[in-house]
Amino acid sequence: MQLIYYPLCNIFTYINRALWSFPVILLIFSVMIYLCVKTRFPQLHPIKLARCFFERGGGESRVRAVSSALAAAMGTGNIIGVASAVAAGGAGAVVWMDIAAFFGMAAAYAENFLGVRYMHDAPAPAYFSKLRGGKYIYRIYTLLCAASACLMGNMIQGSAVCKAGSELTGADIHIVSLFSAGVFGVLLAGGGKRLQSAAGKLIIPASVIYIASSAAVMLVFRDRFASAVHDMISSALGIRAAGGGICGYMLKNAVSAGLRRGIFSNEAGLGSSVLLHTASGCNDPDRVGKWAAFEVFIDTVVCCTLTALVLLVSGADCSGSETAAVTYAFGSALGAFGRLLVPLTLMVFAFASMLGWSCCGRKAVAGLFGDDERTGDIACHLFGALQAVLMYIGGTADNPVLWDAADMVNVLMLAVNLTAVAVVYTKYSRKDDIR
Repeated sequence: MQLIYYPLCNIFTYINRALWSFPVILLIFSVMIYLCVKTRFPQLHPIKLARCFFERGGGESRVRAVSSALAAAMGTGNIIGVASAVAAGGAGAVVWMDIAAFFGMAAAYAENFLGVRYMHDAPAPAYFSKLRGGKYIYRIYTLLCAASACLMGNMIQGSAVCKAGSELTGADIHIVSLFSAGVFGVLLAGGGKRLQSAAGKLIIPASVIYIASSAAVMLVFRDRFASAVHDMISSALGIRAAGGGICGYMLKNAVSAGLRRGIFSNEAGLGSSVLLHTASGCNDPDRVGKWAAFEVFIDTVVCCTLTALVLLVSGADCSGSETAAVTYAFGSALGAFGRLLVPLTLMVFAFASMLGWSCCGRKAVAGLFGDDERTGDIACHLFGALQAVLMYIGGTADNPVLWDAADMVNVLMLAVNLTAVAVVYTKYSRKDDIR
């Protein structure tokens, strides 16, 4: 097994270094900044975004779509993903996560705006149909989306669920993984509506409890708060480095780690939220775009930043186990409650994210077969069975190779989707019916 595992790790690491190189990162930020300008910076109006997100109306389908989209975003990236980013790029990586989220809010707005604007023309995301050769580009996108649902949305999240369950119960990881895969399989058999309903019921109370607990830790260590913020900002700018070369290296690591984990956490620019929001039944593109932008804000700017501050004010060591670091951070302030909170919250976040991403994966697989609904339905059922199997494999697998594989698929998916959004928004934004 090691003869396969170690070469695979090396291959994925080498590919990721190329795909997440500084020129690629600069290009991603450039496209996101361009979309900020084209969409007139919707993230500069947070009160309007919040009002639109929490307003009543839209019926049950709107609640299901919004909560499942939020559930897909709120996964392990909000907890162990942040610890991983801090370990890889220092405290400054979190600042770059927030910067990526700021520009990502415009990307989320633009892709969902276009997705709803053209949702009656083609399967979601419908804006691919407006591209020359869009049919083939859409097929590539759906394959990448299905792969991301398997890796980022399933195996990594499943690993977190199973390992946390094993730590809580003391049971063997294989038994916990088998049980979790069985429960997941039952939910998958219920179809998309059951998945969205379960995801929404899990994520909202868990998010409120996690945010409140993080604020409690801030209160306990309030005398260290200013120092933690200073560390984040100074590390992000590299001003603590001893020399120019070290400074550049630290800055590159912070930007790369922050962007990778930011995209993993909030999924802005991946197009996955479009697959869920277009099922809400809302025909107002601007409204749905604002929902998506606010989800990115809640996921990264609020939850991920809080996790980072908790780690920094508590003095947790992120160089080892990410889960252990976050557990120590909460436990040092909240005692037994904090130590119990982390694995439970991690399980809920991860499981809710798996349910949300399963909806995305099913829609992507169905999109591969176009108008052939019967074949698409069979493929979706087979994909659901595969998801349950992959959860068991992810629960017992080593994390590093899964993270590397997910990062590789994510950047490819991001490149295809962001390019499509930028081209279509440019081509059609001059028309009166788009803005």
